[in-house]
Amino acid sequence: MGFKGLDDFFTRRDQNVLASKKLEMQEDELKQRRKEKLFSFFGGLESVVSRKDAVGSNITDDKIEFLKDQGYSDNFIAKVLATKNSSVVDTLLNNTQEVLKASKKNNKTIQKIPEYIIDTIEKTATFSDPSVFDIDIDKLQKRFKVVLDDTELEQLNQSLVTPGSATFSDAAFTLTEKPSLEDLDKIEKRALSENLTRAKSDLTNIVKQLGNMDKLTDPISIATKIWLSQKKVEIETAIENYKRDDVFDLAGLYSISYLKKLMDYYPNFMDAPINPAVLNASKKIITVPNGQVASQLGEFGLLREGEIVLNEQTGRPLPIGFDEEYWNSATGQDLLKNFIEQM
Repeated sequence: MGFKGLDDFFTRRDQNVLASKKLEMQEDELKQRRKEKLFSFFGGLESVVSRKDAVGSNITDDKIEFLKDQGYSDNFIAKVLATKNSSVVDTLLNNTQEVLKASKKNNKTIQKIPEYIIDTIEKTATFSDPSVFDIDIDKLQKRFKVVLDDTELEQLNQSLVTPGSATFSDAAFTLTEKPSLEDLDKIEKRALSENLTRAKSDLTNIVKQLGNMDKLTDPISIATKIWLSQKKVEIETAIENYKRDDVFDLAGLYSISYLKKLMDYYPNFMDAPINPAVLNASKKIITVPNGQVASQLGEFGLLREGEIVLNEQTGRPLPIGFDEEYWNSATGQDLLKNFIEQM
C-alpha cells in the first residue's frame, strides 16, 4: 500500500470514528431528552403530591431534644416524627416556645411547660401518616425508553412521597392554672357529670359490642373493633383520673358534645365564667377511620346525633345524624365552625 493508500485508509478510519462519535452523541442526546421528558412527567405529579424538600429535611436532633426536655412523651414525639414533615416539628416547636415567652410577659417565667398542659396538647393533637404516590417506575422507564441510575431513581421516589400532617389545638398552648373540680362553675360541673354518666354507659356498651364482634374479620369490623378498644382505654383512664380530681380527660372524652352542653346551658356563652383550661381540654377531636365505621358506631349509640368527628379517610368533618337542614341551620353551622377551628 502506497502513501496515498495509507492516507485513504486513515481518512476512512477517522471518518468512521467521527461518524461513530456523532452517532453516540446523537444517542446520548436522545436518551437525555427522554430522561427530561420522564422527569417532566414527574414534575407534573409533584404539583399533586408534595415536593422532595418537604419530607423531613429540617428535622434536627436539637429540635427533638428540646421537645423531649419540655416533657413531651416518647410516644407523642414518635407520632410527630412519623409524619416525616419538618413543618409539623417546627409548628410544635414554635407553639411550645410561645408558651414559654408568654410566661415571661406575665412575670411567671417558666423553663418547662406544666405537665397538665403537655398532656392536653398531646391528647388534642391529630396525625396523618405519610403516603407514597403509587406508580410503577419500571414501566415508565420502558415507556420513555430510558434506564435511570440509582441516584435518579431515588430522586424520583422521593418526589412521590406525600408527608404526613398534624393538627394542634391553638387553645391547648395556653398557660393556665390547673383547676380542681371545686374551682369549676356549677354549669361546668353539670356538663362533666353528664360526661361521666355517658362514659360509664358507653363503657358497658363497648364491652358488649366487642364481645358480639369477637369473631368478625371483615375490614370494617376489624377497624371498628380497634376503635372500640382504644375508646375503652380512654374512658377507663378518664374515669380513674376524675376520681383523682383530674377533670381534663373527662372533659375531652366527647369533644364537641361538652362544648354544646355549655352553649345550651349558657345563653350568653361568651360572657360565661368558663374555665379556659377545662374548655381547652374539651377541644379534643374524635377521629374515625371512615364513614362506614362511623355509621356502625352510630348504630351502637357510641356516636350521637349532633356530634362531629374527623373522617381520617377524607380528612374532613363528618357530622353525625340529623338532616341537611339542621347542619345548615345557625346551630349546626356554629358547631361545624367550632369544629373546623379546632382542626
